[in-house]
Amino acid sequence: MNERDRLIGYLNGRDAPCPGCGYNLRGLRSMTCPECDEPLSIRSIKYVRKDPRTPSFLVGAIGFVPAALLLVWTWLDAWNWPRFFPRGRLPNADDLRLVFLMLVTLGVAAGFWKWFDWAEEMTGRSPRFRWGWACACWLGIPAALVAGRVMGRW
Repeated sequence: MNERDRLIGYLNGRDAPCPGCGYNLRGLRSMTCPECDEPLSIRSIKYVRKDPRTPSFLVGAIGFVPAALLLVWTWLDAWNWPRFFPRGRLPNADDLRLVFLMLVTLGVAAGFWKWFDWAEEMTGRSPRFRWGWACACWLGIPAALVAGRVMGRW
């Protein structure tokens, strides 16, 4: 019996989620998921995680932690930095460094909010989309480093 026949026999009358998207594969007659085109095998189906988005979700969420810490450190340093605010004067909107820091902070905060907003619908997305978005979450770190450099911190 070949792999295809074993897979079809295993899924005949049995509920099994796709390892990529969670789609119910009951009665499937092919070697790929009809929802996300994930290649299937009996091994990948038997050892599927209960929630397939968990690893990519955690990788993305962890990517925001260093970016947030760097931005908080840069903001605290900027507000207490005497060179940046001569004679205790607060910056005005003409200071492009502060505007850049605000834009980076808003961008990282928006990405963080969107990541958690999409958490529920990530199970319906393909693994390529989930991992691409998780890797994109790590772009906040270089953005925060550049913002710190522009502010004169590093």
